[in-house]
Amino acid sequence: MIEPTGKRQTGTSSASELWSVIEETFFQQLFAKQMQLRTQFQVLKQNDLSIIDYCDKAKHLADSLKVAGDSITDSSLVLQVLHGMNHDFTPIRLNIESGDALPTFHQVRSKLLTYEARLSQQETFNTPVSAMAAMTMRPPH
Repeated sequence: MIEPTGKRQTGTSSASELWSVIEETFFQQLFAKQMQLRTQFQVLKQNDLSIIDYCDKAKHLADSLKVAGDSITDSSLVLQVLHGMNHDFTPIRLNIESGDALPTFHQVRSKLLTYEARLSQQETFNTPVSAMAAMTMRPPH
């Protein structure tokens, strides 16, 4: 006698039981993926990445978490990006964090790109880092 496939592989005796096993397996795998992505997001550091690559990586992880059903707010994304940056970016990070309201991710990314460009010119112009942070925060005229 040949056993039905569902019973042989899962120990179920009905389609309803089989569906429950499949559903539970799916949600366990989804939860595991969410935890993996959340951990990657929470420990994300800039290290030797450029700002554009670092921000893209953070945004990709946040988007992947959303797809997996674990939404990340824009504020959470901004805070993670700020706290994972290299020490070279401390002045601009402090400047952004001390504002009245937390900027959006796209605003922060723009400010960080500007600051990174100014950092690369620092040696040429010998501008103090604190002055560059203040210049980066000025709105355009």
